[in-house]
Amino acid sequence: MSPLSFAAVVASVLYVGSSLAADSAIKRVTLYPGIAAVERVTSVTTGMNEVKFTCLPLTFDSNSLRVEADDGIRFGDVSVKTVEAALAPACGVGPQTQKIRELEDKRAQVDAERIGHEIALNYVKSLGAPTEGGVRASAAPASIDATTESMRRAAMTSLVKQQQLARQLEDLDGQLAVLRAQNQTGAKKAAQYREVALRVSASKNGALRLNYQVSGPGWIPSYRATLDSASNTVRMERLAVVSQSSGEDWSGVQLKLSTAQPRQSVMPPSPWSWQINVLPPLAATDAVAYAAAPAPVATGFAMNSMEAKIAVPVFDPSVFEGTYSTEFSIAQPVDLASNDQRTSLSLGTQSMAARVFSRIVPSQAASAFVMAEIKRPDGVWIRGDLQLFRDNALVGNSTWNVGSDNDITLAFGRDESLRVSVDPEKKNTSTVGFTGGKQVQSYVRAFSIENLRKTVASIEVIEASPVAVNSAVEVQSKFAPEPTQKDWKAMPGVNVWAQTLNAGQIASFKADYTVIYPKDMRITGLR
Repeated sequence: MSPLSFAAVVASVLYVGSSLAADSAIKRVTLYPGIAAVERVTSVTTGMNEVKFTCLPLTFDSNSLRVEADDGIRFGDVSVKTVEAALAPACGVGPQTQKIRELEDKRAQVDAERIGHEIALNYVKSLGAPTEGGVRASAAPASIDATTESMRRAAMTSLVKQQQLARQLEDLDGQLAVLRAQNQTGAKKAAQYREVALRVSASKNGALRLNYQVSGPGWIPSYRATLDSASNTVRMERLAVVSQSSGEDWSGVQLKLSTAQPRQSVMPPSPWSWQINVLPPLAATDAVAYAAAPAPVATGFAMNSMEAKIAVPVFDPSVFEGTYSTEFSIAQPVDLASNDQRTSLSLGTQSMAARVFSRIVPSQAASAFVMAEIKRPDGVWIRGDLQLFRDNALVGNSTWNVGSDNDITLAFGRDESLRVSVDPEKKNTSTVGFTGGKQVQSYVRAFSIENLRKTVASIEVIEASPVAVNSAVEVQSKFAPEPTQKDWKAMPGVNVWAQTLNAGQIASFKADYTVIYPKDMRITGLR
């Protein structure tokens, strides 16, 4: 091989290593609770024999490495090594570095143009200035007017252009300041990085994909429910709160969110037989030794060493328990810096018809609350935080945790258009029986609801009556009017009045309870 061809080969090898390291980019990420599956992609051209993926974080799992290649590209052995940051200057440059460099180049061009106009303007000014040896020779009288007009126009054009360029520079400096600030929020430059090298043989151009898992990222579901009282509809918006501290920034990636938990055990626990046996008698020496055994001394060494190795999870994975694995694809490319900052992403909305009413529990509070009952929305809806809006006004926060219920009731704050009046409870104690052996406790509860609206109001009044759980206790209940439903939601003694009130109408309710029990018996639950 001639020196020239040998140099060409060396240059091509160096080019392969550097160009592929620069072109390697994260394209797809599947985010699980506490872990992420990352796909890096790089281009391979005919004749290449080595590919390097650089700037991988130390947190990535080398055992999870998986390589995929397009047709015509074969790969051989894969090696992983740790590289010091001093030998990897391109790593840890921040998520906005490329945009910053582009803006800096653009600013340099604008500034060069500004300087050029400044030089031209200085030249125009010098045309009328005297020379070092005296006064500059005057022009012919016929050309003085044309020359003066030409100089005036040239000077005016340069001054206007200088002003425009100054404004452009001001705008570019503002954009650069924002990008540089954002760049500081990305992954910090680490002391070491990982590098993955592959031997390849390419018969045609194509792409090489490196898949691996990295710890640190996570996501949890979040929801937003908005009640439109005019149309009796509830708009449910499903959100995902994501965050990542993987050590590498994600810029323009295709993101998927999965409810699967790769860290969970895939095998069920092994059963064992349940054996009951008789232990031999405890010897006296064993008893003494057993009684004298000292308690273990608590030391902080083991705990501290574990705390140093185990990072605190970003999200609680328990919110995904009891659900089947589901994936959500984010439509638009996503930018996520490795800085633990939480970002909300929309997973879609559904608008549903609702039965809107006001619920009152007089024994608990003299207030009415707006409720909306909807059918369970389609799809998988995991437990998560819930923001509640009524007619576009935030009314509070709750938790979405509906389980397998088909009908879901959401609360949307107090209803000030209903006036709830609760009379003081009347109680009386007496004895009955031939010898006064029975104790009698009576309660009278009365309450009313007034509709202050100019429209019809649907109400649901809930009252819990005493329930005897012992045959020695007798409970008698009388209601006026009779409840619409008893044992509401399979809860014994819980009664419901459901009705509508016209504008200005007042509805009154009364409940009489009598509890009879042996006088010498201790009773719980009396008020």
